[in-house]
Amino acid sequence: MFSIIIPVHNSLKILSENLKNICSQIEASDEIIVVDDKSDNAIEIKELAYSYNAKYYYINPHSTYNRCLAINTGVKNASNKWIVELDQDKIPNSNDYFKAIREEISKNDDYKIVRFGHTTNHFPIEIKLKYIDKNNKATFNAIVGGNTCYSKQLFNEVGGYDTKFDGNKGFQDFDLFYRFQKHGAKLCYIKSMLADHVDSHQKTNQMYKKNMSRFFNKHGFYPEVD
Repeated sequence: MFSIIIPVHNSLKILSENLKNICSQIEASDEIIVVDDKSDNAIEIKELAYSYNAKYYYINPHSTYNRCLAINTGVKNASNKWIVELDQDKIPNSNDYFKAIREEISKNDDYKIVRFGHTTNHFPIEIKLKYIDKNNKATFNAIVGGNTCYSKQLFNEVGGYDTKFDGNKGFQDFDLFYRFQKHGAKLCYIKSMLADHVDSHQKTNQMYKKNMSRFFNKHGFYPEVD
């Protein structure tokens, strides 16, 4: 049912913990796809991925880290209908993580439903809940990439991630989910999709401002970020 996409840039120890957690929950029909984007320890990451029977792809050898390209590559090579996007440093918090998504899909497998959960140590849940109504529907502002489930069909119809957003932080997720909604997608919050965020990347204000400007130039407004 699931193709679990994990974009990776170094952080071998965190990836190992995440793969161990994921493999304890998934079923035979699921697959894990590790996309290594210019890691310094690529051979070790490849060996780790294979030890968990994951697919492995190495990309982008001549430029800086590009999470958007990594996820696009993973989705392109995915075999299943449903994509679970889990960054290397977002680790499912409970044994019900994948079970909760399966149950929601069994109720409604509309390919335009995008499901997401909260990520601890990221944006406070109190902020996200401002954008989530009593029926668990949300505006795109409530979404944080790296802990979400969407269909491969929907992802392809909107053109995937915009690879011109730099690095691993700064509005590329807002941009994707805004385009999801413009395409008629419904965003659904699942409380049991809880992940712990073990931050593994350095973020810079320069990158943040550059990506914010790109979002504004594409859509004509700045997304609200509390």
